[in-house]
Amino acid sequence: MVLVAVALVACPGRTKRQVGGANIPLPTDGDKQALQRFQEARARFEQDGHITDSATAVAQFEAIAHDYPEDPIAAHALLYAGISALEAGKPERAAGNLRELVKDEEANPAVVRRGQLFLGISLGYLGKDEEALAALKAGADTLDPNNPDERAAFHAAWAEAAAASGKVGEAVIHYDSWYPVGRAAERAYALARIRTLAEQIDERFVPEVYEKLGDKQGPGAALVGARLAAQLETKGDRDRAEEIRGEIRSAREKLGMVTGGGGGGQAGEAEKVGGILSLSGKRNRLGDFSMRGLALAAGTFEDIGDGAARLGFPHPFQLSVRDDASQGAGAAGAVDALAAEGVIAIVGPDDGRAVERAARRATELGVPLVSLHPAAELLKAADSPLVFHVVHSAEQRARSLARHAIDAGIKDFAIFSPDNGYGRQVGGAFRAEVERGGGQIVVEVKFKADATSFSGDIARLKKPFQALFVPVQARSLELIAPALAAGNLNARPPGEKIKQGRAIWLLSTADLVGAGFLQSAGRYSWGAMLAPGFYPDRTDARIAEFAAQYEKSFGRAPTALDAYAFDAAWLIRSAVDSGARSRRDVASALATTKLVGLTGPVAFDSGHRRRDDGILYEVVQVRADQYELKARR
Repeated sequence: MVLVAVALVACPGRTKRQVGGANIPLPTDGDKQALQRFQEARARFEQDGHITDSATAVAQFEAIAHDYPEDPIAAHALLYAGISALEAGKPERAAGNLRELVKDEEANPAVVRRGQLFLGISLGYLGKDEEALAALKAGADTLDPNNPDERAAFHAAWAEAAAASGKVGEAVIHYDSWYPVGRAAERAYALARIRTLAEQIDERFVPEVYEKLGDKQGPGAALVGARLAAQLETKGDRDRAEEIRGEIRSAREKLGMVTGGGGGGQAGEAEKVGGILSLSGKRNRLGDFSMRGLALAAGTFEDIGDGAARLGFPHPFQLSVRDDASQGAGAAGAVDALAAEGVIAIVGPDDGRAVERAARRATELGVPLVSLHPAAELLKAADSPLVFHVVHSAEQRARSLARHAIDAGIKDFAIFSPDNGYGRQVGGAFRAEVERGGGQIVVEVKFKADATSFSGDIARLKKPFQALFVPVQARSLELIAPALAAGNLNARPPGEKIKQGRAIWLLSTADLVGAGFLQSAGRYSWGAMLAPGFYPDRTDARIAEFAAQYEKSFGRAPTALDAYAFDAAWLIRSAVDSGARSRRDVASALATTKLVGLTGPVAFDSGHRRRDDGILYEVVQVRADQYELKARR
């Protein structure tokens, strides 16, 4: 599993920087000019608090190390070059500088150990888990106990690397240490990971893990302790079992982990929202993304600022997540557990079989469920008055593109699609909607699903057409767009004239589109209209606020998975904020919701699937050879 980039840098705006080697004396026997340059660069870096300042600082520290490679100040400069690169979101560059530092046999050992700590964080970000763990252990004694950002970054990196390496108990210990110093969204995420992993600890090691869990006031003790108490009671040691339960009682109460209860009964508790995600197994990466979106909804707006309040973002709530282990069989049991806790509604799961099983059980128990399945129209067994599907399917997004083009006056279309199930189904949905709107498909060409070269297939698009629909992921569109240009089919906004070749309007579902697409294929996609479900457009106020909060907590841009999970939780909280106080009330409110979410103005049809068109995104030229993807609500 690639490391989740949570709290891996000292987040801007959270605390004044206290980094580097504040307690490590600077060398006095080196070049005076080198020392002065370093001190000035360090002072600027530690005073400033923005990513742009960090990016400038990287070059300054690297220049010092380069200009004075034999001077003792070079080690300090490399340390700060690594730290500033981390803060600038450049982990590979950070790792390069810190690797150079730690292999310097002449460097101050204290500086080298400090470098190991940040090297471990960098390597964790890059998914080099075993190397990350080794470096983190080597630098652990330099961790600043008075800097919560640094502690969060350290424990987040260790926890994620240990979990990815199968060191379950070790991961729980560090998630537990991360929990009290993390942001609200990070705490929700850490709690979900602990809940999942606590059940996976080998029975032999449960006592050892429990003993290493600090003051027994965190979620690790609450969950691992409960397992240990049950083991002890089974073995007949009831006195020690009761002693353990006494030690963790406070932690369980703080987390709302009531025992032996029915939670909020059939009505549910308004402040509790449940989640069922794949946090282990083959779909764990999908679950991790959705988890971050849910965690953000649950906690980032804990102290709702003017921007968040003005945009109506959800107030904080208690989030409880269960892992279905990427198996449909685990979903029904997860519904039982969450219903017993008293959640007022549940978000997830995302797999078809899991959704169908969870839907049946949620309906039996009277618990509203907002599923995250990406093709809900195929799930006939999930129909229920209590089950809603928040994700736009690829077919829905294709139809919205067709309607948009027809409304713009386009009549003649072409389809260029992969010869696989996705291409046939999504292309078919587009064709049907075009024909329903009075347009026509004048030519359709299919290419091999694994193709990376498209010139021969593009040459078959001979008949004249106005718009071309390409149902593919963004990574494929990155290759197809320049190939179209090479074949004299130039993407342009409708009505744009060109001197050579043919101007076409490019349309695509472009799943998982990111900033990299614009960098590599923006100029070949000018005017294209894309329907990925979500893109973090910083010019859209609602999306920009969400993206900013997400990046502060998770160190990376949000994806469509995050956005749909966030909207699902927001729907439930919106129902509660509008007066719903029971599960029945929430279901009624969801059926008539008017929420303007991150993924569009949410509205459900009679089958409780999305009937709104969501948001389309246009590739816009903002200056010569620079393009942005802007939301068109």
